[in-house]
Order: sequence, then C-alpha cells, then structure tokens
Amino acid sequence: MQEKRTEGIHDIVFVTDKHGKRNRTDDIEKIAYDSRKDVYFITYKDGKTYPYRSCDIHIIKNSLRNKQSASIFEYLLQMAEFSDIKNEDGENLLVKNLAKSKFINDESALSIYLNPRKRKTNKINAGSLIFPFGCNNSQFNAVRTAMDNQISIIQGPPGTGKTQTILNIIANLLMNKKTVLIVSNNNDATKNVYEKMASEKYKLDFICAFNGKRENIENFLKTQQQFYPEYIQEWRNQLSFFSSLLDEDIKELEEYFKATERISTIKTELSALELEYKYFNNNYYEQYDNKRLMNKSTYSLMKLLQEIQISYSEKEKISFFKKLKIRIEYGLGKKPFWKTDPETIIDTIKATYYVLKKDELEKELKKKEDFIKYFKPSEVYEK
Repeated sequence: MQEKRTEGIHDIVFVTDKHGKRNRTDDIEKIAYDSRKDVYFITYKDGKTYPYRSCDIHIIKNSLRNKQSASIFEYLLQMAEFSDIKNEDGENLLVKNLAKSKFINDESALSIYLNPRKRKTNKINAGSLIFPFGCNNSQFNAVRTAMDNQISIIQGPPGTGKTQTILNIIANLLMNKKTVLIVSNNNDATKNVYEKMASEKYKLDFICAFNGKRENIENFLKTQQQFYPEYIQEWRNQLSFFSSLLDEDIKELEEYFKATERISTIKTELSALELEYKYFNNNYYEQYDNKRLMNKSTYSLMKLLQEIQISYSEKEKISFFKKLKIRIEYGLGKKPFWKTDPETIIDTIKATYYVLKKDELEKELKKKEDFIKYFKPSEVYEK
C-alpha cells in the first residue's frame, strides 16, 4: 500500500454498505487508506477487516486532534470558569457545555476560531444576496463579508444598524436553506430580532424558537402547525419568478453604494486639486503652447512628467534627443527646440494636468450623481 495512514477513532466515521449510511465510529478499531487503489480498509473491534471504496466512507475530522486547536480550546475552558452565566440549577453553562465537547467538526466555525490558518472564503456573487430589511453601504458590505466567511465580527455604536444587518444575514441564510442560532448575553437583543421578524410585514415568528428555558421550547412546539403558512409558498413562487430580475437589482444596488462612496472621494479630490492648482498659479510665470497636450490623457501626462523630472533631477538638464522627442510628440518647447527650458516644460505639463484632471473628475462626478439620482434603493428592498 502507498501513503498508508491511520485515522484515529476520535473522528466520526460514516460507512455506507448494504444497510445504508451509518455512523460506525464506536465499532471501529482502526482505518488504513490505500491511495493507489483509493480504498479504505476498516478493522472493527471484533477483529474483522473490510475494504471500502472511498465514496462509501465519510470521515468528519475532529479539530481537537490538532495540538494548537486543543490547546486553545483548553484555555477557553479555563476562562469559562470565570463566567457568571448560570442555568436554572445554578450551574456554569459555559463550563458544562464546553466540558462535554469531545468532538469539534473540522469544518465548523469554532474549528476555524481555534486554528485561523484553516480559514476558507467562499466568494459569492453580490447578485445572489437579498436585503429585505434595507441597508446602506457599510451594511451591504457587512452582509456580503458575513456570507463569504465562516467568522465575521461586525461592530459599531448604538443606532448604526447592527440589528438590521443581522436580520439581512438571517434572511440570506434562510434563503440558502440554513438554520440560524442567535445568541446574546441579554434577552433584549434576541427579542429585538424576534420582534422584527414577527412583525406584520414579515410574519416569520413561526420559525423563531426561544431556547434557554424548557418552557420556551415546549411553548414553541405546541404552537407549531403541520404545514407552512400559505404566504410562504406565495413568496417562493414569486422568488423563483423574479429571481433573475432581483439579481440585477442587487447588482445595481451594489453599484449605487459604490457610486455614493466614489462621489465623496471625487469631491475630496477636487477640493485638494483646486487648492493645489491655486497655489501653483501663484508661483509660475511662463508656459509653452499646450494645444497638443490637451489631447492627451492625465495618465500619459503624469507618466511624461515623472520621466522628465527624474532625468532633470539626476543630470540637471534634458538631453538633446529628449528635447527633440518632446517637441515632435507633444509640441512642447522653443524654436529652435534645443533652447527649450526644462523647468518651463515641467510647469506646462503640470498646468495642463490640473486642467484635464479637473475636467475628468467633474465628468465622472456628474455621471455618478446622475446614476444615484434616478436609482431608488427602497424599491429594491420592497421587492
């Protein structure tokens, strides 16, 4: 056998055989894997060994088998001793639950927390997201980040929309057929989320169960209906019909937020540019004809400026052939061209750059402002 390795029984092992897929972890003595044949050889506690195709074996790794993960988990267990969160019997809830954790799924968020080097990202298309509770730019990015990563930390002062963000994350998880556990160190925070979901507008109280006290769980189970409410099926039908249109709306919503952010940046850049241009105008006295420069891009002008400044700073002059090239390509300089003054060339390029850059930013600003003027985010939320 090649690459033979032994899997500890501390992992969870599901075996598919004639009896179906079953958890056989407690029955297994050891496992060996033949990579050449792609076959597992499982020895059970009765001493018998059987071969299995890899497709018939599902091994869920235990994160605690990693020394670093186990060490950090032990530290968390020790810190839990200082927690004052008690159950109805006065027991330390954190210690009680952590002490029972002999297995942590290697693919779980807790496993990533214990060993961040395992971190994976799952980039999703922004068009696949929904925002039924509305959002701004930072909330949009927070939801997308949360959906892309197993662990996210979203923080902000009161009134900045953290609950709104949580509700949008829940909505997207539910749309992806996931279950959600909402926890807090006080009941008010979880009740706030519940009340929003149970409102007349969303009517999602039937999927929200308060845990903690046994009577909460019992009350939830007693009030459950055998079938989903009719409006849920209506939502599903609408979503399947409008999903492609909604994807386009969400992409435009993302562009809307990018545009609003870019508008702020452009205004800052324009203000700085105008101040710099005003200072420049007060300190230069001569420039060459710049008609041909006005047809160039700001990028090409900045590249030319840097090229000339580097050459001039190193040699304190511009070569004969460089002056000739500038005259032919850009129309800059005196006649005869070899009498061209390097500093005047630099000032001419700078003056032209300021004018073109200002025009470029103003055109972009108008385009962005026109876009956000006619785009209505509220219409996307309502859908």
